[in-house]
Amino acid sequence: MSKKLISVFGATGHQGGSVVNALLEKRDDFSIRIFTRNTNSDKSKQLKNRGVDVVELDLEKVNTMAITKALEGSYGVFIVTDFWSLGNKEIQITKNIVDAAFNAHVKHLVYSSLAHVSKITNGRICSPEYDNKATVEEYVRERYNNAKNTAMAVSFVQCPFYAQNFHSDAFKPLRDNNGVYRLRMPLDPALKPLEIGDISNIGYIVLGIFSNPLKYNLVVVPFAGSTLHGKEIAEIMSKTSGKKVEYQFVPTSEYDPPSIADMFRFCSEYGAFNGLDTSLATDITRLTTLEEYLTNNPLDLL
Repeated sequence: MSKKLISVFGATGHQGGSVVNALLEKRDDFSIRIFTRNTNSDKSKQLKNRGVDVVELDLEKVNTMAITKALEGSYGVFIVTDFWSLGNKEIQITKNIVDAAFNAHVKHLVYSSLAHVSKITNGRICSPEYDNKATVEEYVRERYNNAKNTAMAVSFVQCPFYAQNFHSDAFKPLRDNNGVYRLRMPLDPALKPLEIGDISNIGYIVLGIFSNPLKYNLVVVPFAGSTLHGKEIAEIMSKTSGKKVEYQFVPTSEYDPPSIADMFRFCSEYGAFNGLDTSLATDITRLTTLEEYLTNNPLDLL
């Protein structure tokens, strides 16, 4: 049986990299093609050495026709885009990829989406990072519904707050003058807990989706290994680091940057997935809890 070629957009990032890693574990079933503007980067070279087909493609410069050609022979496509690097170009660039996937007659498209914050909240909260991806999800569904006699399946994943974020300066606990580490986040203890996940889990979820297109056609699969309040997160950090970590709630009105504050505000009021069924992911693979993640990847608290 010939291998199914999966083309991965965003392969040098957290999500796409996880998908590539999972597919490589099934290299007898799948071959992998990724796209990058720099085929000579260290990450690109590492992927080449692992047997991945690395293709030069600058999505900010090419048209849909060029992307369609790059997707020739692909059974499936995984798409994730980076709002922080693409900004207001993200929606159109991602639509170009979606159009190319349909034009190339790909059999299965898996798109990494997010909740439509401004619609869900009737404009009370806006999060361009979320709304851009939700807008593209709507476009994917529209293209699918308008396609005649399509044999293509379309599926969606939604990621939570990354456990990996706690290693970044933005979310790492900071030591105060009394030697206590403060986890400062706008997670209101009176509202909903935060969905948290180890981003390496998404690869196995996407692998499971690609392996069962009929089951997951038009389905959104959200995932979270833990759902925790700020105090619970701090307690886990204390346990796994051996340092005293305490949670300090920062109101969203005082949190900087405002765009991140709005994201947390939405998650606190509605939940990151707005009621979607998270058991779908646990049916596919075992998810890593925050405690497991921080035990294996301890915080570097100086």
